[in-house]
Amino acid sequence: MAITLKDIAKIAGVSESTVSRCLNDNPLVSKKTMSRVKKIAEDCNFQCNINARNLVNKKTKRIGIIFPDGFYKFNMRDFFSSLEEHLIKGVEEQDYEAVVYTLNSRSCIKSNIKKLTNGREVDGLLIACRDIPVEDIEALKRNKIPHTLVYYKPNKYWGSMKLFTNDNVHSGYLATEYLIENGCKKIATITSDNKKLKNYSQRTIGYLKAIREFKLKIDKDYIMKDIMDFKTGERLAFEKVSFFKTIDGVFCQQDKVALGLIKGLIKQGFSIPEDISVIGHDNLEIVDFFDPKLTTVQQPFKNICQNAVIDLFDQINGVDKKVRRIFKSNIIERETVKTNF
Repeated sequence: MAITLKDIAKIAGVSESTVSRCLNDNPLVSKKTMSRVKKIAEDCNFQCNINARNLVNKKTKRIGIIFPDGFYKFNMRDFFSSLEEHLIKGVEEQDYEAVVYTLNSRSCIKSNIKKLTNGREVDGLLIACRDIPVEDIEALKRNKIPHTLVYYKPNKYWGSMKLFTNDNVHSGYLATEYLIENGCKKIATITSDNKKLKNYSQRTIGYLKAIREFKLKIDKDYIMKDIMDFKTGERLAFEKVSFFKTIDGVFCQQDKVALGLIKGLIKQGFSIPEDISVIGHDNLEIVDFFDPKLTTVQQPFKNICQNAVIDLFDQINGVDKKVRRIFKSNIIERETVKTNF
């Protein structure tokens, strides 16, 4: 009788998902666990058995999830963890294996998309990457592998590709509107200086839309473009302390920037939100570890991922259904926006 992932998981004392990740060199698994699981699989001649099964069934019962190279690093992990959690859960609810890959192999600079599609190693792909090479997109089309794009619109985007994402223009509008409705009249925003990151430019469009609709002052100095990280927020608080004394609200288009800004402003003697209101974007898990608690925009990751998975399995099963693909964010009210004006 052929050995299964479940058998290996039982022998190793881990979950089936962990076994799958180990066999696919997922960076989230410790080297010790990966080595032990691979040894058990080798001893049980697992690889030969699964290949034989795939040849007979013409299905792998596996879905590949593609993230950017380095997504597991600290500065990216808190963002991608939510996407990963919802995508894996959705796939496993369909009684399929979810296997996480980076865009390129860690051992050598080779495309995992081409490897998986050319070898028919998965039944479908959920791709959450911006920088997808044209060669990878062509491999998807050539091999007719079902796939959906999650959150990111690739820089090389073909109209037939299905993208499930957040309405970033609405997010920018929503955050700015919230500040205005709570008494702010001079509102700045901190956005990315990277022109390739379209989600930030779209949030800025939403910010400007709200400013215009409410007939507030539009000043080029109110739009600050920089690197989106904690250090930037803290640095700007020191470099532009005089400027921050002239405004009453800031929309930081990333939570880490907001947290750094608040820390820097408090060091400069500001009281948050009494002197200036600050709203972030993303609702990252780390906000729970900072005081005052950050008011922020929460992205609809659960809805995005659920619908992307549904669409992928519709493709696998030959079903053509119309599903919702663009989703709106909501405000998480906490302590950094003054509400008793």
